[in-house]
Amino acid sequence: MNAARSNTTALFAMTNGGSMAIRFAVAHPERVSALVLLNTTACWVASADYPAGFPPEELAGFSRFARKHFGTERFARVHNPSLDQDERALSRQAKYARAIASPKAVAEIFEIELERDVRPDLCAVRMPTLVMTRHNCLWASLPQGRYIAENVVGARFEELPGSDSLPYWEAPDLILDHVEEFLTGNRRGAESDRALAAVLFTDIVDSTKHAADLGDAAWRELQDRHEEILREQIGLFRGRLVDTAGDGVLAVFERPDRAIECAQALHTALASLKLSIRAGIHFGDVELRNDGQVGGMTVHIGARVQALAKAGEVLVSRTVHDVLVGSRFNFVGRGEYELKGVPGRWEVCEVVERLDPTGTL
Repeated sequence: MNAARSNTTALFAMTNGGSMAIRFAVAHPERVSALVLLNTTACWVASADYPAGFPPEELAGFSRFARKHFGTERFARVHNPSLDQDERALSRQAKYARAIASPKAVAEIFEIELERDVRPDLCAVRMPTLVMTRHNCLWASLPQGRYIAENVVGARFEELPGSDSLPYWEAPDLILDHVEEFLTGNRRGAESDRALAAVLFTDIVDSTKHAADLGDAAWRELQDRHEEILREQIGLFRGRLVDTAGDGVLAVFERPDRAIECAQALHTALASLKLSIRAGIHFGDVELRNDGQVGGMTVHIGARVQALAKAGEVLVSRTVHDVLVGSRFNFVGRGEYELKGVPGRWEVCEVVERLDPTGTL
């Protein structure tokens, strides 16, 4: 704060950072204008006067799990269940976790965390406080969140849907709405720019096996060539590369037919590298963010459709099929699915071939 020349600020803390934020707010009340806590707890261990905590055996199990799996897709999936079918996001989260600390270090830090108890500090918190806890969060239960809110004078408590420990994937807009309203008194300022667009997700099949067979250097070289082909083909079909995780891509196109053509061209081009991909496409309203990223339900649906694809397939939502009725593409229904985090059931189709000009659907 001193380096940023900030005399006072609103603190946002989540998970195990919450207890540190509480301690800082109590020690330096003149520096904290407001306190926002997400999925945090004042004390980990259950006791006679604190039944909201976790039993010691559960905490010991978590420590063993962290020591064995931190930095893997399995750990990311357990703590952010909404990513269950999104291999690309799981891979990115696992990579990010590995950059933070080793599994051994995380387990040791957690053992220190178990000794922290900020319950006595709650009554000394004097700034406006917002506490948010997900309904089924593994990291912090609703009773733990409510305990903090009930013991901080004037605190506000919000129960959030979902199970993720982190705020980024599951209902992030709802979290931002609560924070904005709490800090400013208003919800939603200017609406973000939006546009109709087709989103294309691709993912390399068996990327982990390729990496193990080739070794780090050769796999990195192959990934670089893969990304060159991605950029080339997306540009040819007038799309825009939004994000790449090395073994996957998110791109947007003004029209769904261009997204399909690009996916088909990628299958052909990447075969020269002996790489196979799976592709998923959806078309709808997307949020255009200032950093060049895109968001909204259309993006979530596209990722879920891609997760259903097999090697060499281009899967599209029924929306894409309906928009392109009478076009040169041929679609075969693949059934209806419940897409995680998306209301209702969604029909998915496979693009099986391109028709000649006299063909019919």
